Amino acid sequence: MAFHTIRQQFFPFTPTPSITIRAVDSATVYAVTGSIAYQVFTPSPELGLMPTMSIPQPLRDAFQSHTEQFVFYNAENEPIGWSIGQQREADTFIMLWTGILPAYQHQGIYSAFLRRLLDYLRTLGYARVTSNHMVNNRAVLIAKLKAGFIATGMSLDERWGAILWLTHHLDDTVEEAFRRAFSLEKYRT
Repeated sequence: MAFHTIRQQFFPFTPTPSITIRAVDSATVYAVTGSIAYQVFTPSPELGLMPTMSIPQPLRDAFQSHTEQFVFYNAENEPIGWSIGQQREADTFIMLWTGILPAYQHQGIYSAFLRRLLDYLRTLGYARVTSNHMVNNRAVLIAKLKAGFIATGMSLDERWGAILWLTHHLDDTVEEAFRRAFSLEKYRT
């Protein structure tokens, strides 16, 4: 599939006049996360959680799937956030890690990005988008629920604690089948 050609129709994207979101390569997004993630998230050891281990390069290279990496830049071209995701199954994209510096939160940047990303992933042909979050990450949970994600699972992980799994169905047939299987009435907004 010509991801690059389709991606150019959606990104770069300017959700607010002073913020631009660009698709970037892995090296760029990991350089950004390495330099600003500590300003967004409390380090795992400070939360009393198990420290994460780095993944050896050969294992990273062996995992071949569709990936997307974005960096959010302010008007001075300084990175203020990122988003990383990948194809998890043939029809499923998982949003793995997103963060925006506190000074830029609650300005609608993430919600605008999320709408744009969902449109892009729908255009690529994905049927569903998943994500998982610590249960006390209210800001992202609220943003995702407002965007149409629904809670589809929960897990306990020794590295992250209690995790809530969210799913957004991009395909109406898949969404209807899910609702019928679980007897869920569609939420009216």
